[in-house]
Amino acid sequence: MSEELTREQVAVHLREIAEAKQAELYYAYRDAVLAHDAALRAKIEALESRLKESEKAAYDVNGTIDSLQAQLAAMAPKLETLGRDFTEAMIYTGQLERTNADLVQERDRLKEALELCDPTGERLIIMANEDGEVRELCERVGYGAVMDSAARQWRKKDHIGACTVGPCVATVQAALRGETGGA
Repeated sequence: MSEELTREQVAVHLREIAEAKQAELYYAYRDAVLAHDAALRAKIEALESRLKESEKAAYDVNGTIDSLQAQLAAMAPKLETLGRDFTEAMIYTGQLERTNADLVQERDRLKEALELCDPTGERLIIMANEDGEVRELCERVGYGAVMDSAARQWRKKDHIGACTVGPCVATVQAALRGETGGA
């Protein structure tokens, strides 16, 4: 017999080879798909795990937000009161600043008035004939009493041109320095 194959035998042989190759390719493809699917499955499982962690973190964050909102709501009346108190404090501060400015201005005005009274005592002292009688009266009833009485008597006689009497120079100077009690 000849080793030549008939056409039909060649076709069967080729078919068998093709089927074997097809089976080989099928299993190789199947293994590749399974390996790829396994890698994808691992990625999907990792992503699902991260998603669960994110959902838990979101739940925790939402709980924290809810808790903070509740605390803030509870603090709202206190914050409102503090806001009103702060506004009132700012108003009072402004009033005090204006009052302080007014007091400084008044102090400066009084210093000018004191300068008119010769607080340094540098004015020339002139002796008059009646000084002896007045000194005796002052020593007997008090210098302040004589000055006060003289100022009142003069004011009754001439209420515009009368000399006025107030506290002694040392008392005014002490008050202008912010001290109390004077001399």
